[in-house]
Amino acid sequence: MPQSSNQNFNGPAQLPSVDASAAHRNRAVVRDAFDAWAEGRGSVFHLPTDDAVWIISGSTAGAGEWHGRQAYIDAAVTPLFNQLAVPTHPELSGLRAYDDQMIIRWRQNTPLKAGGSYRNEYAWFFTMHDEKIIAVTAFLDLPAYAAAVGGES
Repeated sequence: MPQSSNQNFNGPAQLPSVDASAAHRNRAVVRDAFDAWAEGRGSVFHLPTDDAVWIISGSTAGAGEWHGRQAYIDAAVTPLFNQLAVPTHPELSGLRAYDDQMIIRWRQNTPLKAGGSYRNEYAWFFTMHDEKIIAVTAFLDLPAYAAAVGGES
């Protein structure tokens, strides 16, 4: 019988423990932030720590890596929000929490000042600590983002 290459695996006892209460708290914090954002009384952008790392995956305009919440807001959020005719009211379509990891799916359809609408769907992957975001990897339609910001990215 062939020898396993992972000879130190002793079964489920080595799997990381799951903190269901942390997952529950993180889920509630993120849901509350999205609800406030959708109702026009807040956003999710207060949840990242000041030194959070934010990555937008891709190889076109708008993709990148930012170190620090304000750096990300200045580089990616403000240029988009400056083009919107009205505040964004996100529609949360999925929220999953596992220990300190979260998967958030949401979409927006917001009128642009120049006419038309900015439509996009997002998948955000958060790493949380003490109910704050310490890291994000985001996936979205980057050509739609680039078209909306009109070269501001």
